[in-house]
Amino acid sequence: MGKIIFLCSVKGKKKLSDFPIDIKKILIAPLDWGLGHATRCIPIVEAFLEKNVEVVLGSNGRSLDLLKATFPNLRCIEIPGYDFEYPSGNGMVWAALKQVPKVIRRIGVEKKFVRELQLKEKFDLIISDNRYGVFCFTAQNIFVCHQMALMVPSQLKFGRKWLYNFHLSFMKPFQQIWIPDNEGRLNLSGGLTHDYTLPQKANFIGVLSRFAKMKPTERPIPYEYILVLLSGPEPQRSIFQKIIEAQAEKTDKKFVIIEGKPELNQKKAVGNFINISHLYGQDLYNYMFYAKGILCRSGYSTVMDLNAIGKKAFFVPTPGQTEQEYLAVELDRKGVAKFATQASLDLNEAINYFEEVESLNSVTTEDKLREAINLLFKV
Repeated sequence: MGKIIFLCSVKGKKKLSDFPIDIKKILIAPLDWGLGHATRCIPIVEAFLEKNVEVVLGSNGRSLDLLKATFPNLRCIEIPGYDFEYPSGNGMVWAALKQVPKVIRRIGVEKKFVRELQLKEKFDLIISDNRYGVFCFTAQNIFVCHQMALMVPSQLKFGRKWLYNFHLSFMKPFQQIWIPDNEGRLNLSGGLTHDYTLPQKANFIGVLSRFAKMKPTERPIPYEYILVLLSGPEPQRSIFQKIIEAQAEKTDKKFVIIEGKPELNQKKAVGNFINISHLYGQDLYNYMFYAKGILCRSGYSTVMDLNAIGKKAFFVPTPGQTEQEYLAVELDRKGVAKFATQASLDLNEAINYFEEVESLNSVTTEDKLREAINLLFKV
């Protein structure tokens, strides 16, 4: 069995202990805001399974449904969610600010849940993807995050550095921070991770994608189509779907809409588009690979998946979600993809873009994830 180096606290500073501990069981727990945190944890889970350790998965909502379907042989635990309420308009930041007290209370609930869970499970390692309360002082803790420096509206930019330091304070209980991106110029996250000096315990582990090692197999349908990937929380997911369907009916193109509902198992043809509730693994990869182009949100995990496949994309960021809005603008500026706001979306513009552009300009990456994992183990 492998060994992990345990970081202990001495007079407020962290140092390597002389006593490595056996890794027998780990908990991997992604946030449930959309499916992106869960999907990017898939390669992390797979990498640890290669180490022959017991992996337990923890999440809630659709993220937990996705993990159960992807890893049917692994034990899954439902962890209380943050119960964040998303606005139907574009006031995401203001909605988030108003709910900070509630979220902090929910983090407290999360901490208590994990402490009690740890008494029964005795995890040696806990990996939290953006769940601030998923850690325990009797285990080694790693925090996965791509948005170290939060993006804010222009009228709040004066406080962004303060917000960055405030954000870091929530990561203090974690011995390591894993950033799913490349360090330096060839990165995907831009200012989310490169605007400020990062703490020493932060490590770039490369671009993560569940599709990194996949190859296309059979073509899913015999004709040319545009793929629409729906993701993110309600009500914006459904609002976006209605906009797409209304405009798709007025074109002569074929569309496949993946609805992002892993709790369902439905497929239906309506007019010139096919609705599929959700797809996993190789099936989803095939639909993405053979698509003429992909219309989707500019969530960071989606960006990493598109990068792995090399597919051209047209982004429509979730209104008011500053991170997605920033990534859409930044990737457009770099010539990686095009974007439109949800309010101004003209499907014909996306169709024309897919006719003109051959593929997405992919960013290559080394396998930094396994390198980071190997450093945890002492052979």
